[in-house]
Amino acid sequence: MTTRLIHSFDSLNELRLAYMAFLKSGGLFIPCEPDFELGDRVELLYSLPGESDPIRVFGQVVWLNPQADSQRPPGVGIAFSPEDDPRREGIEQLLADQLGSGQLTWTL
Repeated sequence: MTTRLIHSFDSLNELRLAYMAFLKSGGLFIPCEPDFELGDRVELLYSLPGESDPIRVFGQVVWLNPQADSQRPPGVGIAFSPEDDPRREGIEQLLADQLGSGQLTWTL
């Protein structure tokens, strides 16, 4: 069974906080009530800052943050599949000035 998640990123900073650059094909952390288990399949519909058309990817849950702490909301990290490399590249182009800054994200 595949679960659908929908998320709209309101700012580049929010996208930077959510982007999981340490994954081979990239991924996104989606704030939500994480009723998931590692390995669950997810259909993710997300929109980038300033864009209204959602982007659709299928991925797998690779990160769980079951409860909020002082710096991280509850949610799940979704790893993109290798077929979604164009999505990863698009996010990395948007975040080119911010990647590698050493700033904390919602996962690492």
